[in-house]
Amino acid sequence: TITDRNGNILDHGSFDTIAAGERNIDYHAILDTRTENLEKVRESWSEAASIKGFKAGYLSQVLHKITQLIVQYNAIVVLENLNRGFKRDRYKIEKMEYKQFEKALIEKLNYLAFKNKKSRLEAGHYLNAYQLANKFESSEKAGIQNGILFYAVASYAAMTDPVTGFIKNVYAAYESVEKCLKLWASFDSIIYNPARDRFEFTYTLGKIAGNGMYTRKDEDKITKRQWTLCSCVVRTRYAITALDRDGEGKQEIYCVTDELKKMFENAKVDYRGNPDIGMALLGRQQRTDAALHQACLYFFNAIMNIRVTDRAKASQADEYSFIHSPVEPFFDSRQAWKNMPASSDANGAYNMARTGIRMLLEIDKHASAVDLATTKLDWQEYAQSAAVVKAQTAKLHK
Repeated sequence: TITDRNGNILDHGSFDTIAAGERNIDYHAILDTRTENLEKVRESWSEAASIKGFKAGYLSQVLHKITQLIVQYNAIVVLENLNRGFKRDRYKIEKMEYKQFEKALIEKLNYLAFKNKKSRLEAGHYLNAYQLANKFESSEKAGIQNGILFYAVASYAAMTDPVTGFIKNVYAAYESVEKCLKLWASFDSIIYNPARDRFEFTYTLGKIAGNGMYTRKDEDKITKRQWTLCSCVVRTRYAITALDRDGEGKQEIYCVTDELKKMFENAKVDYRGNPDIGMALLGRQQRTDAALHQACLYFFNAIMNIRVTDRAKASQADEYSFIHSPVEPFFDSRQAWKNMPASSDANGAYNMARTGIRMLLEIDKHASAVDLATTKLDWQEYAQSAAVVKAQTAKLHK
């Protein structure tokens, strides 16, 4: 994803398929086919060499496309900081390949020339090459910046609402009725809103009893501390029925409001007659009420997880994995706004680009040395600031 400094999307796409002359090559599909049986590949040196060569060719194509975009848009590049965000035990292969890409990109940017440049006076000619990065030493020594390359942690950016900046900030697992009562009591309010037919959970960071993203001391530093999460969103789950003999069940999309209504009706909670759900929950203190508290906590956690996967859609479709925010104006990537991400993957790339915007703003503010490291707190202060939220909201109306 390529944006301007106001967060408007200038270009976006995927490197799964790359144009080669007059045809498009689906590298993703080809690699999936060639590595379908990993054990056989390991036993066949010729096939392994073929895949290695194919990946090298693909990497060359990707690098060429990226460098063209850099020059075309006079752009910086934001990369994922693997040293801080990657789990070595789970992603050894992916990390190795990503580091190979990183090394190749830095080496190319250190001396960037294009074959179509005929005059040595042209920038990009082999006698007048671009030098956009220092020589590669190691990923560990890369720091936060190398020329036009900047590094950021992607884990929290990918799960951020691109409009309001909301990111899951309360972590609570069911332990007992008593713990749930303490949690419900710490909310500012839990209500049913009949005018808008939704349940609303309002809480303040630093006050709510669940585990937060930060310590209480750090939560006090956050400017945007109060949030209202609404149930008018869709989420996904696996449902197991008696017909599922394999026990795996099937994935289904559901509306949280509908499920909360069923839950309260089954528990004899009159949410229409008494919309103060918080008080109703605090009145259910018996062990026999455990199922109600556990289910309510399950749906509250579901509301906070803004990424949704719909396996009924084609895996390459934007609707397969999308973002649906529980915070008004309820950003839904399936709406495909012109200047906003159209899928969860696009949202991750878009927010990574926005971390680059924040870094450039920090550089603009400081004439001398500047700390470009973007912590979760830094990211939230930027993405949740009133000016940024206002500008992002305006994109929904263009």
